[in-house]
Amino acid sequence: MTRRVVVTGLGLVTPLGNDVTSNWEALVAGRSGIGTISLFDTSAYDFPIAGEVRNFEPSDFVDSKLLRRIDRSTVFALAAAQNALADAGLNMAAENVRRVGVVVGTGIGSAQLIVEQAAVLAEKGPRRVSP
Repeated sequence: MTRRVVVTGLGLVTPLGNDVTSNWEALVAGRSGIGTISLFDTSAYDFPIAGEVRNFEPSDFVDSKLLRRIDRSTVFALAAAQNALADAGLNMAAENVRRVGVVVGTGIGSAQLIVEQAAVLAEKGPRRVSP
């Protein structure tokens, strides 16, 4: 049986930009997304440089209630998925949801969340770890 896959929309949130167009333009221009870390105090680190997502407003993609429950990398994934749906021109209310899929890729997700939840696991047990 031959299975067909159709890519209809793209969405990106990266240190190069928060959409497909800005990522493509940065790549073509040879710009780097690497720079001095601004999200936290780096004085304890010897090398305070990384690729950070900048100029990103989480509330443009996620309501305030959900935003309190999820980490930054999850917001990026949701934003990229919303952008991919918009790029595809899909109205999910009108689609057969059993025929629509999303592929998500990440370099590591949220290292901060991993560290925080490891501490919760050690201190309070597995039932207190956030899914």
